Amino acid sequence: MSDDRYDPIYDNEPEIPSHMQGMRLKCCACNEPCVAIYVDNGIGSYEFWGQKGYHSQWDWVSDCCEDDMEELFEDDEEGEE
Repeated sequence: MSDDRYDPIYDNEPEIPSHMQGMRLKCCACNEPCVAIYVDNGIGSYEFWGQKGYHSQWDWVSDCCEDDMEELFEDDEEGEE
């Protein structure tokens, strides 16, 4: 019997996607520089009309507030000082 909720690809945190590598990021919630982390924002186990399932939604978010991120540009840094 297999357990379809287990996916060995998520045993280790995946590499940052190529379009995000080398990118300087800031958190949209606190506007501080941040690092991208991979988190599961799914609802987890559920049952719908007797059918059991597991929902996972993997997203890249900021490490400080777990919110969306945007690229940090040079002029953003100068405006804050």
